[in-house]
Amino acid sequence: MDVTAVAGAVLHGAAETVSGLTPAPSALTGPVTARRRFAAAEVSLADVARVRERFDVTVNDVPLAAITYSFRSMLIARGVAPEPNALPTLVPGGLV
Repeated sequence: MDVTAVAGAVLHGAAETVSGLTPAPSALTGPVTARRRFAAAEVSLADVARVRERFDVTVNDVPLAAITYSFRSMLIARGVAPEPNALPTLVPGGLV
């Protein structure tokens, strides 16, 4: 197996994936300026495990759902109807 060929194929595949992630214009897209802000939250793994068990989902699903809900809520609060492609995101799997 040619390592260079495999690396090239991986890079090509990654480029194809990322090129399809063009967000629709929304309150979440635009230039990064000094006005950008962020918020953070800390949740215990025990709390995540309880949510996971209650809804029969994976540990990864819990923070992903929370993040999705926060973006959706922010758009609605700004008077923007959330669109399916408002914020395309690549998410690594396997938190636990």
